[in-house]
Amino acid sequence: AMALGDKSALDSNTRNSYSISGASHILAVSGLHIGIIFQLFIFLLGGRKYSVYTIILSLISIWTYVFLIGLPASAVRAAIMLSAYSLSLAFHRTGLPLNTLSSAYIFMLFISPLYLFELSFQLSFLAVASILLFFTPLYTLLPIRSRFIRWAWGLLCVSLAAQIGTLPVIVYTFGRISCYSLLTNYIAIPAATLILYLGAALILFSPLTLWAPIAPVAAPLISLTSGALTSITQFLNTAIKLISMLPGASIENVRISLPQVIGLYAIILLIYALWRRIDKQKSSECKIP
Repeated sequence: AMALGDKSALDSNTRNSYSISGASHILAVSGLHIGIIFQLFIFLLGGRKYSVYTIILSLISIWTYVFLIGLPASAVRAAIMLSAYSLSLAFHRTGLPLNTLSSAYIFMLFISPLYLFELSFQLSFLAVASILLFFTPLYTLLPIRSRFIRWAWGLLCVSLAAQIGTLPVIVYTFGRISCYSLLTNYIAIPAATLILYLGAALILFSPLTLWAPIAPVAAPLISLTSGALTSITQFLNTAIKLISMLPGASIENVRISLPQVIGLYAIILLIYALWRRIDKQKSSECKIP
């Protein structure tokens, strides 16, 4: 499900546990997955992330992967944004992330207007837009020096920023609020990262067994990798299930109307506009000698 977005083998209990705990997003191939796979290809091609040839080969691999998994909206959005960002680095150009996101939005709707009615398309763009808008205001609230605390605070801010943008649509669609979703991400995202890297390693090691001279070495590597992959996956599933069983894990049967959803987003944008105004005032005051 994580590597290829195919959830057909997941039973209803597992799906429900991920939904209640707020971890369903790691089962959908999105920016997290595309970014990890892109970094892996960059590493395999020599680690020269500013090399035009390395970036182009990595992007070809990414788009091959996106086509392989059936062009889901979240993966297409992530691949378009990553392509624009990577090419701008390679050719020493800079651009605003929101402009890139808007271009991806328009391009995808031009190719397939029916994307507009897909929930994955809506949540993908809302999450990324919200992160771009609200991550910096949230992250700068606390001046932190410790690297570990900075990482933990940054992950919390990313998760909270994404929640701000997606919660109204999630509540409108599913009638559920996951109360421990911010806590869940501290377990789900590192585990998902390891699972994707180990899955890629398993795919890379498997062909080595066909070459007789190194088959005796490859077989233990495959066994070790698959064992680690199984253990981490079982740990993640157990942790998600335990979180979903905690008291007050979710608030069910929350019903809001479409006008209320629009009103919530109007309030969110108003809060952002007020923050921008206050931030500009502070910046102008600091420039005054």
